[in-house]
Amino acid sequence: MDAGQIKSMVEEFKQVITASSTRKKERAERTHTEDFDAEEKEFLEEENEQEEEVFDQVRFPLFATFCFCWFIFFHPT
Repeated sequence: MDAGQIKSMVEEFKQVITASSTRKKERAERTHTEDFDAEEKEFLEEENEQEEEVFDQVRFPLFATFCFCWFIFFHPT
């Protein structure tokens, strides 16, 4: 892989992380509604856990394989 390909992958990954954060915030906001109950809380917690599991399955192998290449794009000097 060349630097351009890695940079493109990092940019896509950043977008996925941002979208995930937005979804988590939206789910957290739903907990403040009047009709929010224990069943819905359990559903939202499950949804958050599933999303984290997917990230873990992708994130760790990518960083383990390309850690030094990726690091420069997440922490520019």
